[in-house]
Amino acid sequence: NEDIDFFDKFISDQLREENFDQIIQFISKYDYKENMNLIILSAYFQIIVDMKQNRFDFRTATSLLSNLLNEYDVWNESISLFIRIKTAIANIYAEHELYHLTTGTYSDIETLLEQLKSSLYITSLIKIYFNHAQILLYQDLFEEANVFIQKGINLCLESQQTFLLGHFYFQLGNYQEAVGNALFQKTYTIAYTLLHAFEFQTTKQLVVDLKKEYLLFTFESTVKNEV
Repeated sequence: NEDIDFFDKFISDQLREENFDQIIQFISKYDYKENMNLIILSAYFQIIVDMKQNRFDFRTATSLLSNLLNEYDVWNESISLFIRIKTAIANIYAEHELYHLTTGTYSDIETLLEQLKSSLYITSLIKIYFNHAQILLYQDLFEEANVFIQKGINLCLESQQTFLLGHFYFQLGNYQEAVGNALFQKTYTIAYTLLHAFEFQTTKQLVVDLKKEYLLFTFESTVKNEV
């Protein structure tokens, strides 16, 4: 696990800086010690780097990533890597506005994780629900989005995973506002309160910037009134 964490962090950091030559050199010289997870991760990064260097287009990249999943039977080797690679495929489709392929890929992951029913991957499933809902909201597919918003909220509460609960309530407010549900002001305020409580300052400020006129209160205004 330490080898994988080091390998992953180093290349991820280099990717953010677009140091592609360093990544290629690192991959070619790394001692994988017959660790299949490292071999899969290396192949994954190689495809991403080649795509970013325009050695092939995004369609080829998604095809190669899908082949990688099959070639190494990644689901049975490492569910975490499977989720990561499938999510990368979904992100590539989203970047090129192929949203039907994005949502289809999310559905594939959700089906497998829901059938697995493992507490180890609840966090991953919550994230997928959130991303799935976000893509549907972006397309104004509000009723479809609400299905995954509700799944996300319920799973957060059942598993006591609160890290995206405020985000889901903000999505729910978006849905309610779009369909004319009068509860949307209350829902935005719940989202704001949860984000404040769990110290998601950036997202909380985004709610204020976008929906301040609908918030029933803010803690900043409450403090001013008390003063």
